[in-house]
Amino acid sequence: MKIFKFLVFEIYLLGACVNSYAQRISELEQKFPMDRRLAAEINDSTLSQLEKEVVYFINLARLSPSIFADTYLEYFIKEYRLDKENPYIKSLWKTLKLARPVSPLLSDVKMSLASKCRAKELKGQITLPFEKKISSNVQEEGIIPRRSSSQAQSQNTTKTPTGCSLELDYYAECYAIQKKTSLEIVFQLLIDFDNKTYSNRQICLSNEFSKVGICICPHEDYNTLAVLDFK
Repeated sequence: MKIFKFLVFEIYLLGACVNSYAQRISELEQKFPMDRRLAAEINDSTLSQLEKEVVYFINLARLSPSIFADTYLEYFIKEYRLDKENPYIKSLWKTLKLARPVSPLLSDVKMSLASKCRAKELKGQITLPFEKKISSNVQEEGIIPRRSSSQAQSQNTTKTPTGCSLELDYYAECYAIQKKTSLEIVFQLLIDFDNKTYSNRQICLSNEFSKVGICICPHEDYNTLAVLDFK
């Protein structure tokens, strides 16, 4: 009888916890509604809904990091049965709770085209716009501004195996593999398992970057590949 009562109590607590997450998530999404945020932050009609959602959730973590920890991070830990005491998860929790809000990342066609080029270089199964020969105007967009810390002032261009002509400039880049949902992709980058420098997390949350390009596509080895370029 005692065991039964204990189990009922545990189920009650779990239900209350889920309702609490749902309520706080709802409140956060009402404060930053997805449709309005996407309309304001994404100027690229070529992005898929999944790609847009990744940008949206990264921007939620930037705009309201502490509440993001209390809502989506808590939900993700419970939903995927992660160990809350894992040092990488504890580190992300601390980072989000102490972080100050920063401006959202903006996405546009050129940034996303850069990510598509990088995905192609990394054996992503994707057809680039100028490979479809849609128009000569698209061909001109093959010249994509990028950032490279080692060649900041260089005006040279480098021809990649995919035919993308990339102007060298400062940039940062993140990858996520084998993930299907937007939250899985976002938390692979933010938790940054086995990356002692937390470089992916730092890039996603850094106020040094104001633009992001994204490409999510099938991959011959990793099932799915997500490439994010920051500027």
